[in-house]
Amino acid sequence: ETIELEEDFVALDDVDDVDDGANEIDDEGSSAENDGGEGPYDATRDLPPWMSEHVNYHQTSHLVALHNEIVSFCRLMEPHPEEMKEREDLVKRFTELAKKVFEGCQVDV
Repeated sequence: ETIELEEDFVALDDVDDVDDGANEIDDEGSSAENDGGEGPYDATRDLPPWMSEHVNYHQTSHLVALHNEIVSFCRLMEPHPEEMKEREDLVKRFTELAKKVFEGCQVDV
């Protein structure tokens, strides 16, 4: 007997898996996204996305600078309200699917 797998498949949202090469790393270690025609990443000039300006370590404590950078990074990585809503919806859908497929199961997230 042949089982039709498509009947059991729950499609989420369509995702375009288009590879535009924006995140590929070249032989010198720089990425096309980071390059922007200006050459490879330069830690003395370029800043990570969570920093708005270079830190003057002659005027700022190293520990305070590290603390501020960690706080900025956490704020950048914090999920936005729409991301949290998407996550809640996805958890709900998977929970419903698990309970439908595995009757009597308990889903813990």
